[in-house]
Amino acid sequence: MLEHAATLAFPDPEGTICLFSDASNDGWSIIVTLVKEWRKLTAAGDQQHDLLYCMSGTFHGASQNWSIVEKEGYLIVRA
Repeated sequence: MLEHAATLAFPDPEGTICLFSDASNDGWSIIVTLVKEWRKLTAAGDQQHDLLYCMSGTFHGASQNWSIVEKEGYLIVRA
């Protein structure tokens, strides 16, 4: 199990930091990556990303009633 665990990279001030977030009715996730050499003609998903941080959870209480837009906005603020 640990042989497949994600390893975290160290931040590099020369790199480009990317934030990916997703929310559903029940849960959410935040992933922060670092691209050391951003290639302008390459799509974000095709860049070489190094994992800096990941977090996930579920919505509880009043937050379960938020719209998807509110849930997505919450993730950006939380990140």
